[in-house]
Amino acid sequence: MAAGTASPPPDAEPPECPVCLSPFDAASAAPRVLPCGHSLCGPCIASLPPASASASASAASLRCPLCSQCVPFSRALGPSSLHNNLALISL
Repeated sequence: MAAGTASPPPDAEPPECPVCLSPFDAASAAPRVLPCGHSLCGPCIASLPPASASASASAASLRCPLCSQCVPFSRALGPSSLHNNLALISL
């Protein structure tokens, strides 16, 4: 383990998606970082509606459910276009 990196206590709960409350994992529910800095699992990001109610399903933005910031997002590329939150995955 790298210097300055603390491991979580053995009885610590795994980090979870703040929307669906499912634990993050590296496969099906990888934590993805939105441009606003919040992390959600890929399935929750994919299910978020476009930022504007009048926008089409292929809109290029969505609204973060935690801070309500409108953030760019390519529905064509999906959640895999966002970076994984490696810190959460390592926990």
